[in-house]
Amino acid sequence: MVRAFAESGLDHPIANDCKKIWDAYKGDIRTDTQPDNKTSITRGEKMSDKLDLTISLLSSGRGGTIERCLKSLMPFKEQLDCEIIVVDTDPEGNEVVRKILDRYADRVIRFKWCDDFSAARNAGLKEAKGRWFMFIDDDEWFFDVTPVVDFIKSPASDKEEWA
Repeated sequence: MVRAFAESGLDHPIANDCKKIWDAYKGDIRTDTQPDNKTSITRGEKMSDKLDLTISLLSSGRGGTIERCLKSLMPFKEQLDCEIIVVDTDPEGNEVVRKILDRYADRVIRFKWCDDFSAARNAGLKEAKGRWFMFIDDDEWFFDVTPVVDFIKSPASDKEEWA
């Protein structure tokens, strides 16, 4: 995504920031969220030293869809070296939902909601160990993960132009 924005030619703050990041690190980047919820970019581990995929799920306590979402992610865990991180923003602390999260997720990050979706998403990104990263919300799910799994397993997924 960083490279796509960097090379997009858009005159937009996000695209401009991505260009600076891409020019500085050429794909060898890691994001860190600071206490003030600002993101800094630092040199990190080589992507080849990481898991295949990190899935970061933003959960807001939707009891009606969260289990369906998490179950739809299990084929990723079965077919790839993969982790699921849940960023739990539920202020009520729904105990039923929390038990579901604990059952399926590798890690659950309790995040105090601050009316900032990017800060919540960055909390999951900060903990990611995957070469590839995917966001998903608790009201979304997969019917078929095959195209994503096939791509990540393919030699093409190691090419820099996909970053």
